[in-house]
Amino acid sequence: MASATTTLALRKPATTDTVDVTTDLNTPFDTIDDQFSKGSDVASATSITVPDESYFDITGTTTITAFSTENAGITKMVQFDGACQLTHNSSSFNLPTGANITTAAGDRALFRSEGSGNWRCMWFQKATGAALKIADNSIDSDAYVDGSIDAAHIAADAVTAAKIGDDVIDSEHYVDGSIDTAHLANDAVTAAKIGDDVIDSEHYVDGSIDTAHIANDAVSLAKLASGTDGELITWDASGDPATVAVGTATHVLTSNGAGAAPTFQSAAGGGKLKQHTFVEGSSGGISTSSDSYVDITDMKTTLTTTGGNLVARLTMNIDCDNSGTYFYVAFQLDAASEEGEISLQAGSNGETHCITLIYTFTSVSSAEHVVDARWHTSSSNSLDCDNNERYMELMEVST
Repeated sequence: MASATTTLALRKPATTDTVDVTTDLNTPFDTIDDQFSKGSDVASATSITVPDESYFDITGTTTITAFSTENAGITKMVQFDGACQLTHNSSSFNLPTGANITTAAGDRALFRSEGSGNWRCMWFQKATGAALKIADNSIDSDAYVDGSIDAAHIAADAVTAAKIGDDVIDSEHYVDGSIDTAHLANDAVTAAKIGDDVIDSEHYVDGSIDTAHIANDAVSLAKLASGTDGELITWDASGDPATVAVGTATHVLTSNGAGAAPTFQSAAGGGKLKQHTFVEGSSGGISTSSDSYVDITDMKTTLTTTGGNLVARLTMNIDCDNSGTYFYVAFQLDAASEEGEISLQAGSNGETHCITLIYTFTSVSSAEHVVDARWHTSSSNSLDCDNNERYMELMEVST
């Protein structure tokens, strides 16, 4: 009666059996041949159905926890084409080191069936050549990736003074306030080490700030000591600081000559501004080529006086087209004759003159008065004044 082999389950005819070519020869030979062939790639899954062939690739990234049931002794060579997790189980899926393994493309492993769906990984070879588990005390510094040892992997109190390089501790490593005077070398705090705006009055020796240490213009009003309202600062005959006593209302500060401090005294007699008016030129330019007096456009002002003196003031820029040209400027009160005349001669073509004319009409009556500014040229040459370059004011002052 026929039986079967233990591992490959090949049919073994009895000596009295008739040999069947397909059953007893072809099928066993195919099974034996499979042990030397590569099977189709198998996608990763929770449980891998292993092919008949002796080696195959596993693709994908799904976690693998088991292989399908095969007779004890069957071995399968596997190559992993991607990153997936192999989950260790001491009975059904026993892995080297007794821990889960995350594969990488190119990793290889040999699995042997122990029957009843149990498999053992006989060896696992990483594509990089690295070991799955490293022996104790066998890793040296040349095996670490630069910067790979972070704080979480350094034991407490493991970094001793001997392990710290020279000149590598910076201020960011110190606890705030931890550097006390005992840790400062003599003369170590130079000017460059003192922060801006940190030295206060408590740090100065009394009287140590002399003139040489006070910057120019550093003593502002806010830095002066309080004094008496109305007093003024001066210097006495010895050159020492002193104050001018408070004066009486309406008194004025009066010099008492060299060697004496000024004092407040009654004001001497004099005129007083009673009222004031002014006009400005329009935005456009003006010109004249008249050989006799004509009004300067916009330079007319009116003031109703209470009796006294009228002071007229004119400021304007005058351009002369031709060199050697004489021009004249004057005031006219209430259409009377021109007064306060000034005359100038142009030195070159297009020369600009800035003139200011001030004239006092004395003892005018109490009435409305009109004052005009007037000008003329010589030999019919042109005079010009651009844009807003003219201004006139009229003031009444007491006699």
